[in-house]
Amino acid sequence: MLLYDQASRNIIGGSTPAGRNVVSGNIGWGVDIKTNANANSIVGNWIGPVGDGLHSLGNSEGGIRILEASNNRIGDGTAEASNSIIGNGPVGIQVTHMLSTGNSFARNAIANHSTIEIDLSGDGPTPNDANDQDSGPNQLQNYPTIDFVANSSSRVQISGVLESTANTLFQVDLYSEVPGVFGRIFLGTFPVLTNSSGSSSWRYELYSALPTNAKIYATARNAGTIATNTNSSNPKTQMLRSQLIHPAISRILAEAGHHATILIADGNYPASSKRGPRSELVSLNLMPGLVTCNQVLEAILSAISVEAIQTMMTETSGPYALDGDPPVWADYREAIRKADINVALEPIEKWEFYNRVSTVDHVLTVQTGDTQRYANILLTVGVRMF
Repeated sequence: MLLYDQASRNIIGGSTPAGRNVVSGNIGWGVDIKTNANANSIVGNWIGPVGDGLHSLGNSEGGIRILEASNNRIGDGTAEASNSIIGNGPVGIQVTHMLSTGNSFARNAIANHSTIEIDLSGDGPTPNDANDQDSGPNQLQNYPTIDFVANSSSRVQISGVLESTANTLFQVDLYSEVPGVFGRIFLGTFPVLTNSSGSSSWRYELYSALPTNAKIYATARNAGTIATNTNSSNPKTQMLRSQLIHPAISRILAEAGHHATILIADGNYPASSKRGPRSELVSLNLMPGLVTCNQVLEAILSAISVEAIQTMMTETSGPYALDGDPPVWADYREAIRKADINVALEPIEKWEFYNRVSTVDHVLTVQTGDTQRYANILLTVGVRMF
């Protein structure tokens, strides 16, 4: 299908099955929009899928190409007008040429391409740049990064950062894809306003579960103008398998960076006074013995990477003296082993433990009802390596 040489303001497809075009099995592009073919709408079509929509006979060069054309709309943000662009050779949508700006892609199912789903410039993934000052197709719009995903039986929590032009309103769209399952699912959309430095942290909650092997993708659209620039999706982010469902703890962990520390405190710990100046306190001390430090440890280890785990060294004399390791430490070592974390439990002297908790790196104290002696445990956040 070719739109060429000022073929503008056309509507290809529609928001009902009767208006749908099936564009599949071509040796070139499924839809080729080029040379001043501006302000066209491609809505509600199958580009690649055939038959029942669950199989593809893709177009060999790619799904949609936009070349030297502007302000075209691929989908309009509604479910009825979304396009299924699936299984088309190397790329789902490609935008090339400096004059190809303001092209918008919203709520389309773009999946199962061998190289990339959305390609700005035709040269594969485009790295983000500071303040998004580069120019090119769709202004080479930066993509959102996803820092944290927690999946429980009742909700999914996703957080990340968009680094782009300063003081600008964007719309972030989220999608999920499950390996071996045909297509991609739209999860939701929300506005993001960057600050004067061009940065904005964002967080989204989905009140239903996803398969634990799902991948999450994000795109950003410039919502400040009618003609929007849409970026390529983030292809590297994977769902974290997590047993953690506590909203506040999940939020704090999502915002924590490398070297941040997290204290899981027993029921006797002076949490109101012995914590960092920027830390938050979450109280889970419902009654003596509930909940335990080890239960909290297991939940947190399912959600984040850690590079150090420290306990308060036992005393050798006085009323709190112990002969040998406290029994709770064996529970901790087993929890660490089950989490497949190659970090040893490190006892440190009592006042050194307090000092480490009191720094600006300390972001969270979880106070439990644990009554076991020497149950306090300090985690240092590591780097996610996948």
